[in-house]
Parts: sequence; structure tokens; C-alpha cells
Amino acid sequence: MATLNVLVYNGPRAGPNAHVFLLRTLRQFLGHRYEVMPVGPEALGGEPWEPKTAVLVMPGGRDTPYAEAMNGRINARIRAWVFNGGRYLGFCAGGYYGSARCEFEPGTPMEVVGSRELGLFPGTCVGGAYPGYSYRSMDGARAVEAIVERAAFSVPDTLWKSDPARVCVYYNGGGYFLTDDLVGCEHADDTVSVLVRYPSGVTDPHDRATRVTGAPAVISCKVGAGMAILSGLHPEYAWDDLAPSDYTQPHNETLVVQLRSHDAYRRRLLGAMLGHMGLDIDPEALVDSPGKLVLILLEVPTQRHPSSAHFSDIFHSIRGQWPTPCR
Repeated sequence: MATLNVLVYNGPRAGPNAHVFLLRTLRQFLGHRYEVMPVGPEALGGEPWEPKTAVLVMPGGRDTPYAEAMNGRINARIRAWVFNGGRYLGFCAGGYYGSARCEFEPGTPMEVVGSRELGLFPGTCVGGAYPGYSYRSMDGARAVEAIVERAAFSVPDTLWKSDPARVCVYYNGGGYFLTDDLVGCEHADDTVSVLVRYPSGVTDPHDRATRVTGAPAVISCKVGAGMAILSGLHPEYAWDDLAPSDYTQPHNETLVVQLRSHDAYRRRLLGAMLGHMGLDIDPEALVDSPGKLVLILLEVPTQRHPSSAHFSDIFHSIRGQWPTPCR
């Protein structure tokens, strides 16, 4: 059988760290079976990528430049491909971008509000789910105790082992999805299911005094014969991608330690998302201590590539604090 591709978008304003972290993680999970590679709008618009592609993945970054680069013919190709059996996976900005409407930080200087052509989720992605996002720092980032709706996943129960129902996952600026159950529609759309919900603390960016309970953080959408999974969270971010010195606010100063304590659970959550899409996952990526991790870390050069001082910083942070609850 010919090797299929996993295409990771790397066009204008895709987050450089988000893109590198995603390549690294997807090679860990899928590299045994698929060719994981970056792709830009030029290739998506001009090359016959569809027959050889298992999934198109949109990383974190900025939704508006995504639209500027792909509105029109490229979006039409992506949507037609998904409708005919393709798969789309969007994280953070990729989640906003895959929705029919994006409402990001309305009424602020960062406001991005408008319809989106791709519309794989026929509703609105609203964010940030938590206040404090900044383009200039990691001050808005946090480890959130995501609530996993295991019954909604099409994966074997054995995948989860004895993992808790709440899993610490990296968050920074992502949205929540206005699904029918959240907005109280009488007749729910059975093509959309909620895979993961945010815990308490989510507020409506239109009015931060309004709390949102049960906000969907990860959704699965049937699109014709295909599927899209959209996420406001970053389960693709591993604790050892991150520099503890970047996180100095009261709500995130122990973020790396928190993610480290739930790393195996986080990997199995991501594995469940990929498995739900029908992708072939490397079982080694799901074990408590994956033996291939060091090799994967060395495969992809990055601006954030850990120096020995950086690793020392991490290990100093976690010494004596394992395990640490996500809070």
C-alpha cells in the first residue's frame, strides 16, 4: 500500500513554534505509517495533493492570514476533499478557521469577527475561552483540566487504560464552539459531537462577567463522507516543548509541571482524537514512557529547540513535585 501523507499547514502566520511542535508530535504518533510533512498554500492550490493525503492539519497561529491565503479556490478544494472522505484537524487558530464563523476577542484591539468559507463546523467558534491572551507573551497560557467525553470517541475502551476523566492540556487563546447543546437548540445537529469540554472558568468574550458552563473544547463534525475535528486546546503540545521561564503569571507559573504530571494522559487523549478519525496510531506513542520520544525530539530543528540549560530548567522545576494536580 502506498504511503499516505499527513499535511501540516505552514503558510503565512502559522505559529512557528506551533508548527514545529505539531510536526514533532505527529511524527511520534503517525510517522510509522504516514509521511508527515509541511505544506503551504501554493501546494494546496496548485498540486494534486488530495489522493495521497490522509489528513490536513491546521496549527495554531492567526486565522485571518489563513483566510487571506486560502479564500476562494483553495478552501473550495479542501471542503470538497473533506466532503468526499478527507479529514481535517484544526488546533486553536485552525479550529476558528474550520468553523463557519469566528468571533475572537470582540470589542478589543485584537478583534477578529466574521464568517469563514471552510465552514466544516456549521456554527461559531468564540474566544478566547479564557481572558488574558497576548500576541507578545505567554501570559494568557494555562494548563486546563479538560473534561473528556470518552463515550463520544470511536476508539476501544482499552486505549484509555485507567486514565482520569479530566486531563491537563495546554491552552493559549483557543475558542469554544457554539454547539446545539450549548445554545439550547431543541433539535440537536447529529453531525456534531462534543469530544472534550472545558472545565469551569470559561467566560463569554462579549461579556467577561458571563460564565459559560460546559463549553465544548474539542468537537467532531461529520462532513459528507469525511470528518473534521476542531480543538480550542493544544493536546499536541508536550511539556518538554516548553520553557518554564516563559510562564510567570500566578495562573501559569507551574504550567510545565502540571503538564508533565499528565503527559501520558495527554498523549492518550491525542491518540484517541487521531484514532477517532480512523488514523493508524503507533502504539509506542500511547505508553506511559514512550521510548521513541528522544529520537523524535531530535528530528525536527526548532527556534525553541531545548538547550542543556533549558532542560536543566525543566528538571529543576519538576524535582520533588511529581505528581502535581492540574489546577
